[in-house]
Amino acid sequence: MFQIPKNIQLPLYKNDGKPLFIFKRTIKEAVDRVNFKISSGFYKHILNNCLCGNAHPEEDVLISEKDMWGIALDSVVCSKCGLIRSKWVPDNSALADFYETEYKKIYYDTIEPGEYLYNSQKIRGASFLKLIEDQGILENVNTVFDYGCGMGGALEPFLLKHKRVSGCDYGQEYIDYGNQRNLNLYHGEIDLKKTPKDSQDLVMVSHVMEHFTDPIHSMKEIIEIVAPGKFLLVEVPGLYADKPYKYYPVWHLQKGHIYNFFYKDFLIEFFSALGLEVIYSNERCTFICRKPVGYVNPQVKFIDAEKLKHYPQKNLDYFLDSYRRFDERKWKHPVRIARQIMKLADFFRMRFILNVVIKESKEWTS
Repeated sequence: MFQIPKNIQLPLYKNDGKPLFIFKRTIKEAVDRVNFKISSGFYKHILNNCLCGNAHPEEDVLISEKDMWGIALDSVVCSKCGLIRSKWVPDNSALADFYETEYKKIYYDTIEPGEYLYNSQKIRGASFLKLIEDQGILENVNTVFDYGCGMGGALEPFLLKHKRVSGCDYGQEYIDYGNQRNLNLYHGEIDLKKTPKDSQDLVMVSHVMEHFTDPIHSMKEIIEIVAPGKFLLVEVPGLYADKPYKYYPVWHLQKGHIYNFFYKDFLIEFFSALGLEVIYSNERCTFICRKPVGYVNPQVKFIDAEKLKHYPQKNLDYFLDSYRRFDERKWKHPVRIARQIMKLADFFRMRFILNVVIKESKEWTS
């Protein structure tokens, strides 16, 4: 059973529809649409059981009823393995609508393909290339495939190293943009006619696995295209990663995430259960795994959590400690600061100046 500090009231965030930070009016409109689709029942939800097969999910701890944007989302800490996941997730029909009509409007700075987003992908790809080089395995890599490639920017550093690159994702306009740069991308899921089994020396799956409703099944399908003796690079949100955002860890509580946070030791058990050899891992949850020669696809339903039984309390304590240090200081919260500034501006009859300087000020302080 969890031990909850007396001065902490769970869940930390109630489902009140309010965002946890400032954002643009266009994002707010998309968030309002998603919340309406949830409350109206247009988005139907199904129970999301933990990857460890926890037989007592009623003992999980609810830490939040909304995500960072104010979208209704129950996030729980598993009482058996400590993973932080969404308790209820949209069904396939709702997920399809969410990703097709709303997702990019909320999570992307711009929904149109362009240099800014492409370059951000390219920067992450360069870091992956360096990691592969540091592990001394680049010379064993000739073909590189990016599953969930977006515009394919992460592939360009490998292309410049004269590797044969390819990838797949949804969003035809993104695929077209990448193909203009000779990246050999295609729309949709893995097509075994275009990407045969055992054909890729390196498969990258960067910030995709947290969106899988069935990560075990989906990763087993991806592993099929990795050549025997070759490599799989996976990156997901890591609970114990260095904090890239001030108001952490709520930043990664997202409606689009089935699993909001992983951690290193769980993923070591996860990839080992899938029959892979872990050759690199860190707490950011960037992993490089090798597919053994003679690989046999294992029959896996759940991940054994026996070695992880101390993590539920540890992960909850870490989350609560981060909350106390970064989000509990109410006076420092950016939305509250913005509202105080607007009140002062109103008092001195200067609000019109702020509305000129910051066009969205009226919306994000309302």
